[in-house]
Amino acid sequence: MHTFQRQSGLVLALLLSLSATIAHAHGRPQHPPGWVTTNLLGSNFSLSPGETRSLSLDGYRNVQKIFVQVESQRYPATFEVIANGDVKGTVYVPATDPSYVVTIGETAHSLEFRHTSGAGTLHIFNVKALVSNAAYSPRRSGGWLSPDRSEDVATLAYTAIEAINQIEPQVVSADFDKYLLPIKKAAGRTYASARGRGDMSRKTVANLEALQASIGLAGPYLETLMSADSVFDLTTELLAVAERIDDLLQ
Repeated sequence: MHTFQRQSGLVLALLLSLSATIAHAHGRPQHPPGWVTTNLLGSNFSLSPGETRSLSLDGYRNVQKIFVQVESQRYPATFEVIANGDVKGTVYVPATDPSYVVTIGETAHSLEFRHTSGAGTLHIFNVKALVSNAAYSPRRSGGWLSPDRSEDVATLAYTAIEAINQIEPQVVSADFDKYLLPIKKAAGRTYASARGRGDMSRKTVANLEALQASIGLAGPYLETLMSADSVFDLTTELLAVAERIDDLLQ
C-alpha cells in the first residue's frame, strides 16, 4: 500500500512537472487586468439627418463592443458607428426601438456616430462601451513624421503584420482576439494608407499613431509572451516597431 502511494505521488509530480513545461513552451500568458464597461462622456445627444458626432475615449483604448440606447423621433432613421474611419455597424432605428449592440474590435481614441438616412432625428441617450481599463497616449505628431527615417512606414507596418501572423498559431484564440488582432488591424490600415497615400499623409500618420497605441495597450501581454522562447524574437520585434514609431512621430 505504501509502495503504491509513493508511486502514485511520483507519477502525479511528473505529470505536474510535464504540464508546467508544456505551458512554458507554449508561452501561455497570464491575463493582465483588463476590461470595464463604462458610460462614454457626452453620450446623450441628438443626431440630425446628415450630422456626425464624435465621442472621445479619453486616450486610445481597445474597444470590444458598445451598447447604444437610441430612439428615432417621429420617423425611422439609420446611423453608422465609425472607428478609425471604418464603419463598424449600420443601425436602422424604428421610432420605438430602444437599444443596440455594435461590435468594434479596434484600438481607437474616439467613436463617430453618423446619421445616414431617414427623416427622423435620432436621440442617442446613452452609450456604454466595453473597453480596456488602461488607456494609452502616444506621442502626437500633429500630422507629420520626422524626415529622418531609415525605413518607410509601409515596411514598418508589414513587419508588425508578419510578426503577428507567426505568433498567432502559438497563442490561444481569446488572447489573440483581445491583444494581437487590434495590432494587426491597425498595422493593416497603416500599410494600406502608406501605400495608397504616402508616408506623409495625415491619414497615414493617424493610423501610425493608432498602431503604436495598439502595441502599447498590449504591452503587459507581450511581456508575458517573452517568457516563451518560441515567440521571444517575434515579440521583441513588435516592441521594436513601437519604439521606431516613437522616433518617427515628432
